[in-house]
Amino acid sequence: MTSDDDETVRCKLAVTATYLDIWLMRRVVNYIRVGYSSTSYAMWVLFRDIRRKSLPELVEILI
Repeated sequence: MTSDDDETVRCKLAVTATYLDIWLMRRVVNYIRVGYSSTSYAMWVLFRDIRRKSLPELVEILI
């Protein structure tokens, strides 16, 4: 959100980056495609769902 302070923004970025790292590595380890065409829709849905969420809401969604 535009009203988030710098620390909240850093926390949100860290939570999201950790989720994406785990998501990507699980796909790679299980030999699931990770190219643009096979992940673009999943990422679009994820980003739609996490937009404008507070930090606790974001964590809840990504768990």
